[in-house]
Amino acid sequence: MIYYENKHAFGKMGENIAAKYLEKEGYKIICRNFRPKTKDIMETIKSRGEIDIIAMRPSPENTLEFFEVRTRMQASMNMPEESVTYRKIQRLTSTAMAFLSMNPKYGTSSLRISLLGLLLKSKSKNLFDLKKTRIL
Repeated sequence: MIYYENKHAFGKMGENIAAKYLEKEGYKIICRNFRPKTKDIMETIKSRGEIDIIAMRPSPENTLEFFEVRTRMQASMNMPEESVTYRKIQRLTSTAMAFLSMNPKYGTSSLRISLLGLLLKSKSKNLFDLKKTRIL
């Protein structure tokens, strides 16, 4: 049986699975765990959030997609997609704006904010159900 030391390690494992899934689907991972570090940008945009995965969607769309990854155990109280609050969506949006201001070359891309929800099916086999949901 696989033992999850803590909530942080379980979440990181989910992010790794999500990144591998996106790469398998043809996405190009641009950045993981993005946090604006420039004080001026953070003050201007009011972003204190983090984006788990930023990836470019494959052609023909060429969409820059910002992913929030939520990983839950089967016995959890709520589904991954039920755990994203209005405030979290606001933070994702402002953090995406910070990324774009720091990386203007992506400014002409179509943009999307999505959730990748992972639900643990079997601890012993480390199996997950993965669901992608568009937020914005």
